[in-house]
Amino acid sequence: MHCFNLAQLFHLGIQLEPDAEEALMLYRRGCDNKYKKSCLYAGKIALDDSRSYYSPQQAIAAFARGCQLKSARSCYQAGSFWLEGIGIREDFFKASAYFGLACRGEFGPACTHLGVMAQHGIGLQPSQKAAILLFEKGCQHLDAASCYLASRLLRGSRDEETRFKALNYSEQACLGDDARGCVVRGDLARELSLEEEAGTYYRRACDLNDALGCYRLALLSDKNPELLLRACDANVLDACIAAGVGALNENPPRFSVAGRLFAKACDEERAIGCYQLAKLWETHPHFIPGPGALRGAKKRACEGGVLQACGASN
Repeated sequence: MHCFNLAQLFHLGIQLEPDAEEALMLYRRGCDNKYKKSCLYAGKIALDDSRSYYSPQQAIAAFARGCQLKSARSCYQAGSFWLEGIGIREDFFKASAYFGLACRGEFGPACTHLGVMAQHGIGLQPSQKAAILLFEKGCQHLDAASCYLASRLLRGSRDEETRFKALNYSEQACLGDDARGCVVRGDLARELSLEEEAGTYYRRACDLNDALGCYRLALLSDKNPELLLRACDANVLDACIAAGVGALNENPPRFSVAGRLFAKACDEERAIGCYQLAKLWETHPHFIPGPGALRGAKKRACEGGVLQACGASN
């Protein structure tokens, strides 16, 4: 512990000149003396590739030692090391083993990583059931991302008890500042026709800079133009289209603004955006930017599945 405390002084520059190399040496000594926090820091510092002492091999050795000493965070760092293949080839089986140890040590983010690996069959047999159990465990250990992922997988169930769990997990995710959880919680409220409650959660998501939350809130707020534009700027393309339609319905209509918004959606392969753009150009041909533009917009709309655009696309 003394080595760790002295290392911290060098590492953070408290009462001593900052000296990362001296700190690393002291962290390693503390790790050799079975002080598990030293192992964690020794591994992290050894992964600073801007320094001459950069050494992935020594980093993973420190993390592995810390994991042996039952440091869940060291196990997690070792899992991340093998998952990302830092300085060496990745090894998903080793990653899953270390994440498993960290998850059993009640480190929520490790459960989240392991759940994603189980869900997609990365280093583990693919299993949605296993993924859900891992996300639930991660949520129990206060990882908001796990709460969100659990809610996302459970929300489509027709079983009332399972849907209630999804509701609970999404609320926990939202309370943990995972905006995606706020959106799911809002969606579940809206499915129950609780629009005021849904708006509260969408507003929370929007305040957390989640563009989808802003879009959902706009739909509950008479298609608030400011919210639609905010969501559109963050590439929620349905928001661009809704904002474009809103611009056309203003008095007087803002045709150029609508055209810009429809064009953005169309450029991102949103077929209905191409269709709306073509309709605008047909009624106001002086906005058409060049030869073939109208035909091209109709073609893209038709190919994207908007049948109304197909009859006149040739």
